[in-house]
Amino acid sequence: MAIRKKGKFNIIDAVVIVVIVVLIAGAVYKFRGLEKTSTNTSLETVSYEMTIESLRDYAFNNLQAGDTVFDYTSGKAIGTITNIEWKDAVEPFYTIDGQTVDGTVENRYDAVVTLEAQASQTDGVYFIDRTYELCVNSNRKIYTKYADCTATITGINM
Repeated sequence: MAIRKKGKFNIIDAVVIVVIVVLIAGAVYKFRGLEKTSTNTSLETVSYEMTIESLRDYAFNNLQAGDTVFDYTSGKAIGTITNIEWKDAVEPFYTIDGQTVDGTVENRYDAVVTLEAQASQTDGVYFIDRTYELCVNSNRKIYTKYADCTATITGINM
């Protein structure tokens, strides 16, 4: 009959015990120590402006107040048009003597579109539908029922 030797505590046993202790400590920290995020986010009405540059003259009929604007990548609504201000499109032109002057572009218009949407605010940043971040000077591909274009967010109002 062979007598079995009782096992000695070795390095593998120590590693297993350390891993178990770290896992237990991590679970306790996650469920007890971390601050819970709020699931209730109050929505507030935000008005913001987008500038669409160099639209052709037929865009007068394609963009109307009351139209819903959608984000091109997600397909989600990002606001309703409340006002449209039309301006003559301008582009820089270079003169023969080396100066740069702004000149109007024939049959092209810039539109400053005011949108209104329900948004949440987190640390001073506004989010529409909790995913669409409003950032001034960001270019966004948008569309409405009859128009498809790229716009720049130029202002956020409360």
